[in-house]
Amino acid sequence: MQSKGFSGFYYYGAKISSFAAILFPFAFLLAFLFVLSDLNSKRQWLALQACCVSHRKLLRPLFLAAFILTTLLFINNQFFSYVNDSRIIKKTKLSYLSASSEKVHALKLRAGGYLFFQRFDPKTELLYDLFWLPEGSTIWHISTLSIAKDPVIATYAQEIVQQPDGTYALKKNHLEIALPNFRFELPEDTDELLDTKQQSLALLARKARLFPKTDQEAKTTSYFYIRLLMPLMPLFFLFAAAPSSLHFSKNLSPFFLFTFWPAFYIVIIALLDAAFFLGESLVINPLLSITLPFLILLVLGVFSWKRST
Repeated sequence: MQSKGFSGFYYYGAKISSFAAILFPFAFLLAFLFVLSDLNSKRQWLALQACCVSHRKLLRPLFLAAFILTTLLFINNQFFSYVNDSRIIKKTKLSYLSASSEKVHALKLRAGGYLFFQRFDPKTELLYDLFWLPEGSTIWHISTLSIAKDPVIATYAQEIVQQPDGTYALKKNHLEIALPNFRFELPEDTDELLDTKQQSLALLARKARLFPKTDQEAKTTSYFYIRLLMPLMPLFFLFAAAPSSLHFSKNLSPFFLFTFWPAFYIVIIALLDAAFFLGESLVINPLLSITLPFLILLVLGVFSWKRST
């Protein structure tokens, strides 16, 4: 239903990568729970302890893997989990304009001048029935303009120039002509084209505020903190859950580990969702609300490490 003017490859690629910060830490959690509980249940961890292998030495490769995964998630948040292709942004913007109720759409071009058009076809990337007013004394009336090509190609174009007496007269008809001086460039402020959740981590960092005052500042700041801290989930959960996986107890079956920690992971995700809402609504400062679930993990990890050692 919403497929008009959209590129499936870029859209679904960004959609899948947007879930990476939730899915990959969960997969990592299940993986290290299985490895550590298997070592413990088969008494291999007891044998390693007899060989003077400490908790830190055993978990060092897992922390290295968690660090690598965290780094990949940061890269994903910066480059892949948002719509960063200028062609898609341009097509999306024009599609929104074409879908509106206005009969004529007006755009101010960054290179100078104005563009008025009636319709945009995102499949063919053609603008229909348009007037281009570059800076100067010339007006172009064009039947179709292909913005997919560089330079753009105009068909059935009329070049109208201003006369010395101030009137306009037709200079020439063009069946087809390339317009190298025409540049459809995006505004420098991508907020005009992208929703906040589609922006890169670096762009959000430039606009985030420690103490936001407006709703837009609160929304931007909340998205920044949630996307900054979510990649740290593998490290936090490894720190919190690893000691309990290595703690030997006849009453503590691996079944309970695989029940408690995935359920606790879901609880943390739910708390982050609620914290994001509270921060976005300025009920609580975004930094305080979003860091609180991670502080809970940190406290739980400290308690587990003290108990295990």
